[in-house]
Amino acid sequence: ALPPRRVWRLSPVQYAHTLEQLFGQKVDPATLPPDPMGGDGYAFFDTFATGSVVGEDVAEIFRTTAEKVATALLPTVEKERTCLMTKPAPGACVDDFVGTYGAKAFRRKLTDDETKRFATLFAEAQTKWDGRVAARVVLESLLQSPRFLYRTELGADAATGKRIALT
Repeated sequence: ALPPRRVWRLSPVQYAHTLEQLFGQKVDPATLPPDPMGGDGYAFFDTFATGSVVGEDVAEIFRTTAEKVATALLPTVEKERTCLMTKPAPGACVDDFVGTYGAKAFRRKLTDDETKRFATLFAEAQTKWDGRVAARVVLESLLQSPRFLYRTELGADAATGKRIALT
């Protein structure tokens, strides 16, 4: 029998390497939450569900890390996408920004609903602040999303019912 499909949080080293490979941003793994599946002798059991829980302390670390990375990315975003700095930013420009950075963060193309959700977030943020802050808010949201923080083995049963076609 095949093992169950899994969803697990990136380890600190995986998280740091992902940020560096996708966005060119270096983060010290020691500043990140500990590996949810490491070291205490209990974490390796299939029933150890609490290891991947993101509580308040862990969420705060991911929030501040996302804030730092997003802020560091802003000069590149501003240079590449001056259209985001107009108010209101053209929809095609916002969709392209969301699609490009979202695909990097999620390691796949965003669905139409996801693109719409992040584009709406940009538009709402831009009504309160400028395009620079709105872009930072979207980047921070992408980097705190479960689609970024977790690796998945999801998919649908193949026609035979014995194999899983991973997405």
